Amino acid sequence: MKNEKEQKHFLALQTLPGKNVYIDISLLDLAGGYFPNTLEEIDAFTAYFSHEEIIKAIQRANLADQEFLNGTLCIVDNQKHKPLKVITKDYLDGFNFEQYLFLNLNDKNFTNLLINKATSLMEDNVKALFREKVKTEDLAAILEMINTIPYLKRRKLLVYLIDHYRQNKEKGQELKLDKAA
Repeated sequence: MKNEKEQKHFLALQTLPGKNVYIDISLLDLAGGYFPNTLEEIDAFTAYFSHEEIIKAIQRANLADQEFLNGTLCIVDNQKHKPLKVITKDYLDGFNFEQYLFLNLNDKNFTNLLINKATSLMEDNVKALFREKVKTEDLAAILEMINTIPYLKRRKLLVYLIDHYRQNKEKGQELKLDKAA
């Protein structure tokens, strides 16, 4: 089990599992000296920039060899767990967490997915209440309950919902293309 209090996260470029170069975000010209200390702060920083902007900033700061620049941008921790996906502006692709929940709370398939994923990350004593709040479409209570989940777990839900959003967006574009043909 991860000890979140001792766990430290770092932005990194990875060529192979375990072969990383750690990026000191404070040295990037994009950061303006900002030094994120937590996973949540790293996510807040990377969400503001595209993948390409971050890679170019790493190149300008000369923080990695070309071998690593061709690798994968990821977030690694000091406990050697699986690297995490970087949440960049292009990965978000216009995703807004609150708005996405609001627009989809009346969709039974979505609410079932939300309940299953979110309750898998919650303490047992709040799962029934969360289900009730989703069924009554109480957005404020849902957001409040989600925000009580520790960030690492809440991030899993966020990434899951971003992926769901992106899949639906692609399906929507495919439907528009089919109708145009």
